[in-house]
Amino acid sequence: MRSSDTSAVRTGVFRKSSYSQSEADCVEVTDLHSSTAIRDTKHRELGALFFRC
Repeated sequence: MRSSDTSAVRTGVFRKSSYSQSEADCVEVTDLHSSTAIRDTKHRELGALFFRC
């Protein structure tokens, strides 16, 4: 993970995932330079999971 990826997560450039069906149970996703990150909308403070592309 690059430092630019980490800063993108901190700035909040996430969008709601198209796989999220309801307003109550959704995840957010962001495409980063070298990975994709997802996080739980209800628990943003817990951070994100990163998947290398």
